[in-house]
Amino acid sequence: MTQDEFIETFSNSLYNSRGVYFIGSGISVPSGLPDWKRLMEKFVKEIGIDKVENTDDLPLLAQYYINEKSKVDLYKAINTDFIKKKPNDYHNLFKITNIKTIWTTNYDDLLEKTFTNNCEVKISDSEVFTFLEDNEKIEIIKVHGSIKHKIKDLVITQSDYEDFFINKPIIVQRLKVDLLQKSFVFMGYNYGDPNIQNILTEVRRLKSDKNKIRHYILLKNKTDQKFNLWCKNLERYNVFPVIYEEHSDLEEIIKKIALRSRGKSIFITGSHTNEKIENLDLLTDFILAKELILIDGQSEGIMRTVLSYFTTHCIKEKIDYQHKIKYFPNPYAANSKFADDSTLLPQLKNFRKPLMKASQIVIAFDGGMGTCAEVKVALEMGCIVIPFFTNKKSKTWKLINEIEGLDHDYKLKLNTGKILMSDLIDLLERTIN
Repeated sequence: MTQDEFIETFSNSLYNSRGVYFIGSGISVPSGLPDWKRLMEKFVKEIGIDKVENTDDLPLLAQYYINEKSKVDLYKAINTDFIKKKPNDYHNLFKITNIKTIWTTNYDDLLEKTFTNNCEVKISDSEVFTFLEDNEKIEIIKVHGSIKHKIKDLVITQSDYEDFFINKPIIVQRLKVDLLQKSFVFMGYNYGDPNIQNILTEVRRLKSDKNKIRHYILLKNKTDQKFNLWCKNLERYNVFPVIYEEHSDLEEIIKKIALRSRGKSIFITGSHTNEKIENLDLLTDFILAKELILIDGQSEGIMRTVLSYFTTHCIKEKIDYQHKIKYFPNPYAANSKFADDSTLLPQLKNFRKPLMKASQIVIAFDGGMGTCAEVKVALEMGCIVIPFFTNKKSKTWKLINEIEGLDHDYKLKLNTGKILMSDLIDLLERTIN
């Protein structure tokens, strides 16, 4: 499967709440944390093993360590090594992805730090089948335990792996349910990684001709026949490799998924003014023709005009628009002071983050403080922001230079005051994924 085919397929799974990330230690390496091999190298020297080979059984080495010392010693050593690390670029992309559940074998707390108060961490059997009360929260399931949890939940030694299905039967059952119902993407693992072997075995057990859901694994290419054969063998597990060449390629893949996981969605922001915007109906016709999802934040402004055009057209053409509009709460209805109280801008931005996380493209017309805040949140959440500014005296005008990657010719027309609705639609045509 090509990268583009994978991105399109899995992004669609995420948009329909049927996609899951399964994160391995390689994702934490850029934060200064060791992978499995380097982690073991540090400890086994204490028990007289000078070198760890790629072919070594790493859980067995961990077993040797606790046989000579104790699991408490191992836990303390790992905890010391893992503290004060910060999320990296991979984690920041997870944060803006339309994803509901993340599984991980990592012991570190980088995912928790990434999502802060917007996540619910599940480690023990008693937690994994509880439902989230807040639909906006991300569910993080730490299948091998955590440095900030009980030692008994840490899966690291050979005996831990051997007893995994006995000690964590409910986590195993939850994993089975998710594997049967959702598409998984494994990343941060190397071929032969012991952290994923149990999981792959479970995937293999669940494979059937009736279940058409595919799973994927993102792997850095290796010019090695063993690697090629291992990748080919993965299809026996119903896991399909997606190969990339450089670590920057992996980041680009995750970035594209983050954007496309929102579906072909568009949000329009701009203040309510008396100035008529010409040919706004052409924009509405484009949205309908391309079958884009219209994100409605239910606030006053240009969005109301577009929505009026949109629904009127649908009614005349007898188009069912129930699933063509996605609604989000109106912040100004929650607190009318948001409109003119600059001290409340942080709250307004937090209110709009879920909306922006659901929007692939944001079109910004001239506006004031509220529009500026929405544009800045859109940029923070990785949206493609396309400005249609015509008033150099508006507060939004100063934001043009903050919008990276804006088409050069389009930006030139903005600055010279020669921008037309047809220019906006042409750019949208080339942008929408």
